[in-house]
Amino acid sequence: MVGLIQVKGARSWPQPDVRPMPDHVFGITIAGPGVSPETIRLRDLYDILQAFEAAVSDTSRHQGRGAGGTEFHLVGIRRGSAECAIAIDEPGYAAAAFCATAIASGDLSVLPERARDGLFSIKAKVRPRDWIFRISSGNGMPTAEIKGDTHFVTDAVVSGASSLTGRLLRVGGIPRPTAQLALPDGRKLTVAIASEELAVRMGTLLYRVISVEGEAKWSSADWSLLDFKVTNVGNYDQDANITGTLAALAEIAGDYWSDIDPDEYIMILRGEPDEWPSA
Repeated sequence: MVGLIQVKGARSWPQPDVRPMPDHVFGITIAGPGVSPETIRLRDLYDILQAFEAAVSDTSRHQGRGAGGTEFHLVGIRRGSAECAIAIDEPGYAAAAFCATAIASGDLSVLPERARDGLFSIKAKVRPRDWIFRISSGNGMPTAEIKGDTHFVTDAVVSGASSLTGRLLRVGGIPRPTAQLALPDGRKLTVAIASEELAVRMGTLLYRVISVEGEAKWSSADWSLLDFKVTNVGNYDQDANITGTLAALAEIAGDYWSDIDPDEYIMILRGEPDEWPSA
């Protein structure tokens, strides 16, 4: 990783001799009580920069922007300021702006898991030292900070129409009726019911395997089901069996298969010739 950072209280540093990249430059600052070049360890700076670079690189790969990683370059130090200028090539800059936006909003659920881990490692580094890690001064990049007490959301709730199948174990509750379903994987799930009328209807189906339709909520982190509200009972019939299903299919097919020789039909499907040459 190539990169330097100026800390709060730093003296004037010489300008590096590199080409300016104004559209792809942003600032990184570490600030806090007593922070100065004399009090901050180089290892701490390295760990923070490495963690942020890793978060940006993984975000870039996750977005399909680049598989070769991302490089940071020092392009300037603002004299009298706690900020140094870091340049990053495209498409990495877009990923860095995306990470900064996620940090500023406090919602890291939009980032891949390894990127979130990198940002949490920065938080773990600054917390005991009472530091502030700040990203700023980028074109199209918001100012974003990570502090020891910064709260991040790591997964979002996604909602939509869905259906569930399970054995109905219990129905009841006033004024907000609920039902308990035993799902096919053995889990028991308590779901809300949209109305008392629907709850009464479901009460007649106790201990039967039923299908319910409704509004579901999932965690975007692992797509686990968080909540379900039943708005209708489906047409699932637990008494249906394979014999009945095949009989229904036979009725639909009618006389279609009557004149078809099964051996010949299978031979055609396999692409086998009618006669094989003798040895």
